Amino acid sequence: MSITNEINPSIEQLKIQLQSFGMLTPQCWADIKNNLNEKSLQKGECFSKKGQYNREFAFVQKGIGRIYITTNKGSDFTKYFFGKHDFLMASIEPKMPSEVNIQALSEIKYIYIPFATFETLLKTHKHLSLILNNLLLDYFGKKQQREINLLTNSALDNYQLFLKDYPDLQERIPHYHIASYLGVSPVQLSRIRKKMSH
Repeated sequence: MSITNEINPSIEQLKIQLQSFGMLTPQCWADIKNNLNEKSLQKGECFSKKGQYNREFAFVQKGIGRIYITTNKGSDFTKYFFGKHDFLMASIEPKMPSEVNIQALSEIKYIYIPFATFETLLKTHKHLSLILNNLLLDYFGKKQQREINLLTNSALDNYQLFLKDYPDLQERIPHYHIASYLGVSPVQLSRIRKKMSH
């Protein structure tokens, strides 16, 4: 659905977020803004699934979701949670299919630009390529730190970091998703929560 409201606060927030990763020229922003659309996902729906290529470069307006992988045995492991003002793409490698699934854990609304259009703009506006590179570097930095934490911290320390990073999430999603994110069983998470309550 096309965006008709010119004073949509999410559009202005998108501009602010992009500018936090680099210089956004007036013409580049005008080209992005003119190609924005809106969509929504219902709880349980997927933004993208493993094996899919990028179709949209999205910016979340509201809602929460998770990025997860599925094993050959059917188990799934949550890698990240996302929410308002986060960016979404099926794959961080534009020419490669996604290795993860991106699922809504509540109703999600987002604005997006078709990825084919976004690729054209990347070729037209060199500063936009720098913004995307910086955005991906930020993502890789956070990914690396999370992997280090999982390998070196105690489960309790990682749970405390989760609460710091996602302060309102534990009351909004099933706890087995949190356990999966922390690399522990739901029983272990329950014990950690009880320990903290004391």
